[in-house]
Amino acid sequence: MTEKIVINKDLGMPVGKLMAQVAHAASNLVLDRFAYNKDGNLIVPRHDYVSINWLNEWAERDFSIDFVFVSKIELLSISELKEDTVSSVVDEGRTCFDNERTLTVVGTVAHRMNTYSKSTHLMLDDEVRQYYVVKDKNKTLIELLSTVSKLAILAIFSRIEMVDGDMIINLKSNLKLKRWIEGYYPKIVLSERANRSLECCDEKAYLVSQDGSVAVYDFMQKDTAKTYFTKNNYCLM
Repeated sequence: MTEKIVINKDLGMPVGKLMAQVAHAASNLVLDRFAYNKDGNLIVPRHDYVSINWLNEWAERDFSIDFVFVSKIELLSISELKEDTVSSVVDEGRTCFDNERTLTVVGTVAHRMNTYSKSTHLMLDDEVRQYYVVKDKNKTLIELLSTVSKLAILAIFSRIEMVDGDMIINLKSNLKLKRWIEGYYPKIVLSERANRSLECCDEKAYLVSQDGSVAVYDFMQKDTAKTYFTKNNYCLM
């Protein structure tokens, strides 16, 4: 069984933009399994054993993903497959693509899954963001994409609770998490202008990759993050 993220090679995206789009697709592959319950939380119910077994099995494989680069036309064709096997990412074009909504990447799974007829992408609110800081730019592109995808998935998985056999993401008790998910979980990718250590940071990283090459700062307010990262010599990648 192979999970894939298929990338529009014709766009020539900057590495940081590409990493953010791939992280979106990785998040989608997990969050598209969830629906809202009557309490306003996200749930994969216990009777959806296909999704639960797949999520657990994928975790055992360390969330491995294959990355494939195709043309715009090929990607459009893939995105039009049945929605229970694909999850498309369409960028709003606010920072790239001449302000036009653009299909950038598509996540795919190799088997049919229970995809719920709902949307968690309601607000397009980017006030609460997740920041990925790249510490080692000497990594290959595929290594960077693999690392950021895994961190994006772990940021979701770390918030899943098992309650009577159901998989639950509790949104009612975490307003920032709720705003982030309902705002289509915006992500910003930064790099360091100087070689500094994570230990020098005032803010504590929420997640750090095993090799220390990428750190995730969770749900920082836009203005707070701008001040913090500018002060500490970070820039858009």
